[in-house]
Amino acid sequence: MDADKKVIIGSIFATIIVIVGAVFFTSKSNSPNNEKKIDESILIRENSNKISSPGAELNLIEFADYKCPACATYLPVIKDILKEYKGRINYVYRHYPLPQHKNAYIAAQAAEAAGKQGKYWEYHEMLYSNQSDWSSENNVTDKFTEYAKDLQLDINKFKSDLDMPEIKQKIEQDIQDGNRVKLSATPTFFLDGEQIQNPESDEDFKTLIKAAILKIPVSPSPGDQVHIHADFKMYLDNKLFDFSPEKYYTRDGKELDPAVHFHDKNSNFLHIHKKGITLSYFFKTLGMDLTNDCLTLDDGKKYCSDEVNSLKLIVNGQENKTPEKYEPKDLDRILVSFGHETEKELQDEISSVTDLACIYSLKCPQRGTPPPEKCEGGLGSGCDNEDH
Repeated sequence: MDADKKVIIGSIFATIIVIVGAVFFTSKSNSPNNEKKIDESILIRENSNKISSPGAELNLIEFADYKCPACATYLPVIKDILKEYKGRINYVYRHYPLPQHKNAYIAAQAAEAAGKQGKYWEYHEMLYSNQSDWSSENNVTDKFTEYAKDLQLDINKFKSDLDMPEIKQKIEQDIQDGNRVKLSATPTFFLDGEQIQNPESDEDFKTLIKAAILKIPVSPSPGDQVHIHADFKMYLDNKLFDFSPEKYYTRDGKELDPAVHFHDKNSNFLHIHKKGITLSYFFKTLGMDLTNDCLTLDDGKKYCSDEVNSLKLIVNGQENKTPEKYEPKDLDRILVSFGHETEKELQDEISSVTDLACIYSLKCPQRGTPPPEKCEGGLGSGCDNEDH
């Protein structure tokens, strides 16, 4: 970060502390409340807003308030950090609207409502970038609706979702968790489970992250290496999902993940090089998110189980109730399906999953041999880019 930005952040803190301390801070100091690590299950909830990378080594959690001036100033700092440490750090944003901040709570509601249409982070950035325009508005809903229009959201759905009990419950959970870890100010950051002093510059932030990375044990042992294949298909609303776009494949110059990927640009097979790889981890490598009840695509569209539709994982013809934690095995036939299919439709989907992984894993020579494959795992994956 350049000197000007450092001065800006420093001056904002000085101004806030001297002039509007009671508005921005509570009566306590923002120094870490203790040196003990905090359980990350409190800091990160399953439904928390995350920018995550498969295999990331660190979690950076921010509790913040959309009306907080310093929080807005940290927006470009966070973006810079995530860009430089892409793939190594997960970022989690938790809501902590201070009661004395007019419009802060409804701003959090608006961001979550935008998230229902896959535009949480875009709206999040819009709120901070335009903070001075809405922070003192008396009829702020109109202003927030304008932002929704700018993002081409479904306005009727946005207005309806704004007051959803589910959204308010999520914000309240964030506030409760913030109180539980004894927050005294916004923003408050946690890195690797420990509260950190708010850095005064981009470089200070990077120094903290580098120090945390140095503490992380290195690289998996050779005993963690495997080389397995599993047949795979995904249907959404009874339609086969198209994994053919190049963005879903490891290719020269763009390695999605050395531990798991589609086999040699063939989306009928998963190719796994490391023990402990879960199905949810694989989906993260594609920019998607898989839980036991919801699938979120890389465009933000969600497919969640409800009274009518259900998200299902079928492995070798049997339903598995914990898709998020499932670790594919060699020769598995895996189907991920969402919708309210008839029994016949579901059976047709199951039957469409190929049964060819044994050829690629060299377990059924009587059925043939696989075509030459350029192994994409790279060093440490067990294939080292040799054809086999």
